Amino acid sequence: MQLKDKKCTVFGLGVSGSSATRFLVKAGANVSVINQGPPESWKEFQQFRDLNLLDQSDAKAQEVMERSDIVVLSPGIPRSHPLLLKAHSEGVPVISEIELAYRFVSFEKMLAITGSNGKTTTVTLLAQALEALNKKVFLGGNIGTPLCDLAISEEKVDFIVLELSSFQLESMIDFKADVSAILNLTMNHGERYQNLEDYAFAKFHITDRQNESDTFIFDQSSELLEKWITRIPCQLCPLELHDPIVLKKELETHYDLSKLKLAGTHNLANLRVVDQFLEVLKLPKAGLQQVIDTFPGVHHRVEFVEHSGEFVCYNDAKSTNWDATMAALKAMEGKPQPLWLVLGGQPRGQGEVPSKEILHYLRDHVEMVLVIGAAQSFLQKELGNHVKVFLAENLQGMAKQIKEKKFTGTLLFSPAFPSFDQFSNYVDRGEKFKQTIIGIES
Repeated sequence: MQLKDKKCTVFGLGVSGSSATRFLVKAGANVSVINQGPPESWKEFQQFRDLNLLDQSDAKAQEVMERSDIVVLSPGIPRSHPLLLKAHSEGVPVISEIELAYRFVSFEKMLAITGSNGKTTTVTLLAQALEALNKKVFLGGNIGTPLCDLAISEEKVDFIVLELSSFQLESMIDFKADVSAILNLTMNHGERYQNLEDYAFAKFHITDRQNESDTFIFDQSSELLEKWITRIPCQLCPLELHDPIVLKKELETHYDLSKLKLAGTHNLANLRVVDQFLEVLKLPKAGLQQVIDTFPGVHHRVEFVEHSGEFVCYNDAKSTNWDATMAALKAMEGKPQPLWLVLGGQPRGQGEVPSKEILHYLRDHVEMVLVIGAAQSFLQKELGNHVKVFLAENLQGMAKQIKEKKFTGTLLFSPAFPSFDQFSNYVDRGEKFKQTIIGIES
């Protein structure tokens, strides 16, 4: 694909949009950028001031979009956005930053992982296991490093390991993984999907264009995937990912788990998936053993927080749904009691009502739920008859309650909701939580 002098439009200037813009400029394309707000207010304005920059409300934005040879869409913007309708009808390719970069990067094997929960931990484990085998690895995608960064560098790698979101997968055309995996499927992103089936189908795009020489790894208990997997020609690799006894037995056949620092059944499942990737790739398991012995965990995913207080604290700020929070809660079993849980964030509109299983678990295992953010009234209503609820409003209110009650058990911050009501993203949420905890006098 030649980009020189092509009319390319980047819609949305997040991390991936900025990387795509830099790559397109380097490739000699005629680049326009459409983003929210006056261009002079964009934090990237100085970097891209020589390009054609447009506020998405500008009347010219529609014309630029439909006259483009290609549109690179930020994952945060839905394909149904009004500005894209004419581009779709005119047959303008609307692609993700991943799809753009895929056409230009050099690699031996493409490994891609999606799912509702566990993606970041699993891709990190996989990348580190491959690096332990002295392989050259690029780790990126939804985890935070755009694939266009690799395209800009023109570096060749042995393996590309990508964490992919449903939003990114919606805008693929030629992308193909040599080995792909869907870890799990539970309702998420209610602001974009009407139901679980629509959401799951977006995830299933990870198998698009896979052929007989490729492999798809998946949770064998997923009824949603059952009706679709017969359509794909690649090798199918179903795994048991829920039974802790089975998972531990299978892993202990090949690995010593005595130094494993990752807690919970969900992390055994993550390790099992990585093990299967190595199996499919016919690579030694020694790489994963090295990671098992040394891996401390992923920031903001059931992360132990060092502080001077008298209570144990875990930061699970990456949790944006009930399943992630449930996995984190189960990982707290055996920790000092009582258990306090901090919940809350921005409501989505779908998948927010806790299940009976969650309500019963909170009733039986959690002494108090401290709620913060825009969802706190909703949470008080849903949880109040099952567990003690304290309206903390924000992290400062949480800290005040901890201090006043001289709390000495285990505190779990696992919000179960998106972060955008009070924070810029989950990383910002997690860092501010840790700063708040460290700031509490013992």
